[in-house]
Amino acid sequence: MSYPSDYYTDIDRLSYSTQLTKRPRVLAVGGGKGGVGKTIVATMLGICLASLGKKTIVLDADFTGANLHGYLNNWNEDLSLNRYFMRRTYDLNELVQPTLFKHLFLIRGVSGLVNTQYKYWEKKKLLRAVRNLDADYVILDLGAGTSYTTIDFFLSADDHIVVLSPDALAIQDSYGFIRVSILRKLERAFHDHAEFMTPVRESADLTRGHSVQSLLSVLERLEDVPESWILLAKNLLRTFTPKIIVNQVRQAEPGQEVQALRLAAKDLLNVQLSFWGVIHHDPVVQAAVKNLRPDLLLSADSSASADVVSIVHRNIIARELNAQKAEENDWQANRQDSKAYQHFRICSCRCIAWQCCADRSGGMPCTITNPVPLSRAASVS
Repeated sequence: MSYPSDYYTDIDRLSYSTQLTKRPRVLAVGGGKGGVGKTIVATMLGICLASLGKKTIVLDADFTGANLHGYLNNWNEDLSLNRYFMRRTYDLNELVQPTLFKHLFLIRGVSGLVNTQYKYWEKKKLLRAVRNLDADYVILDLGAGTSYTTIDFFLSADDHIVVLSPDALAIQDSYGFIRVSILRKLERAFHDHAEFMTPVRESADLTRGHSVQSLLSVLERLEDVPESWILLAKNLLRTFTPKIIVNQVRQAEPGQEVQALRLAAKDLLNVQLSFWGVIHHDPVVQAAVKNLRPDLLLSADSSASADVVSIVHRNIIARELNAQKAEENDWQANRQDSKAYQHFRICSCRCIAWQCCADRSGGMPCTITNPVPLSRAASVS
């Protein structure tokens, strides 16, 4: 496998003790079309992060056909989300199972005939539990389609990853998935205001042909609604930046198809997409899935594995490094500030000039001697 030239250097620079935070970073892997490889992408992202020493949990959030456990060759049915929804446990950490990979863990999805139309409060409770998992990263493997359950889990993540294949139908379904996600985001903010949501739901619909209206133009033409609503809606659009991964690429890079999706999202939805990279079609991955050999998914002979390593390195590890550098710079700046102010004198009755000073302000910084150079401070004392 070909790693980037600075791969090991960057990884070694990370201090594992400073990475750990109170809550894990959540990545949701979704998409509108089935068969594009969402589960295998989620699995390989998890394996790659775990190989870098990150405690990673992959959670099967496909409530209509959970099969993530098969990709990791884990068949223990005793621990699954069934226990959680049957109120047999209230802590998702009790459902975490080890895998063949060090630092990689699994939470199996629901199995059997279970209710897939969960109430909103049930989903919120589960999502809060996800945030309390003991891990550096949690990867949600979502099912296909645009059910509210799937979309709510997608929107709950820190990174919203849309997986698609380089064909016209997958591109169209991905746009529809992103559009429904935006509408759901707006509905949750304006659920009691039908006069606002009714025209918004009809916007950016590609099935309308030449009469399609952009979401931004519809928002700007709305009348009799507070300006604050429009500003809130625009801010929700601005802060929503889905990440795109094109899977099963065979030959030419899918630049034209991805560009068409990005332009449609920008022009019709006012959403800026972030392109994370491509994963090439690889017989090694097919053989690993067919033979239940997850250990082959990060094989040195796999071009798809090299693609995943590159995606993780450029988009996740690099961001972690930048965040660490920013924290170090803030610490250094605060340290310099504290040094600059460490010689400030505080007004006190113990000052030799207390009795005769006209600017006494006990407990406050002295208005006469601040800031005080060291030489002057010594002479005044």
